[in-house]
Amino acid sequence: MALDESQLHCQQIYFPNGYGHLLYGELFLPAGEAEARVARRHQQVDENSGEAEARVPIRDWHSQFHQPRTSIFRVDPHATVGGTIFPPLTSIFRAGVVLTHGFRAGPPDWERSRYLARRLSGQGAAVLCFDYRGVGQSQGEMREAGLTNYALDLGAAVSHLLSFVSQVVVVAHSFGGQVAMARAAEDPRIAAVCTLGTPRHSLPIFQQVLSPERYAELVGGAEIRFADRYGSFPLRPGFHYDLVRYNMIELVPRIAPRPLLLVYAGADNLTPLTEGYDLLAAAGEPKALEIVAGADHFFSRRQHREALAATIEHWLARIG
Repeated sequence: MALDESQLHCQQIYFPNGYGHLLYGELFLPAGEAEARVARRHQQVDENSGEAEARVPIRDWHSQFHQPRTSIFRVDPHATVGGTIFPPLTSIFRAGVVLTHGFRAGPPDWERSRYLARRLSGQGAAVLCFDYRGVGQSQGEMREAGLTNYALDLGAAVSHLLSFVSQVVVVAHSFGGQVAMARAAEDPRIAAVCTLGTPRHSLPIFQQVLSPERYAELVGGAEIRFADRYGSFPLRPGFHYDLVRYNMIELVPRIAPRPLLLVYAGADNLTPLTEGYDLLAAAGEPKALEIVAGADHFFSRRQHREALAATIEHWLARIG
């Protein structure tokens, strides 16, 4: 699908996770609704003598904006703006989508999320892309990274989007897919789950990235530094003990009867496809597994993102 880059629009926002952090997100909205929200924000600034409580900086890699073709919202003229958060809006019975990254995120992850957000909002959906605590411009530290804390953040994102849509579908990459499964198992507000390159077990991946020796130090109680393409940060022993609390084979059946789509990259060097089939076998109906041939773990190439987006669009059309 060709995208008209001149018609792109989104809003950079912060929303609270309820645990002392403001999480950074990008909210892709239909044109009329986005314009109305900006107008109300400007009105609030004028009423505050030209001083806004929180101005959200724009990252250079978040320079594309999207204006979907079909509006799925109507404006509530009585809504007010409070603090750093845009107001809830009158709901129309259409689903929104929360897009989440994996354990870490950088430009390749944001580019993939932006592309998917533009494609899905181009079909009239509201899409929220957000960063977990300690990632990007979200508050917090990577010391707090972990499946439990990320699941709390995902719950806050779902709450924020549900303030103006009727249903939320979660699309989550890699470790974020485990977060989505864990959250959906306990949170009936999530209407459907789609995971991208998500492993059954994260422990072997982290051991591979850190080395078995370094991971043994972590398990032994030492705080170590995790290094990847985006830099380095301290990793606490609690990360490991939190991780092993979760068994995806036990959690994934609890998503049913809500739809589940498992998508895997054909040339993934981190997540074995066999783990996807293990999750598929354990999951309840309705469920499906799709493979994007030739794609790497991050779906880095444009043709693979296009195939990924088409796969998700077809799935949403079937379950919608």
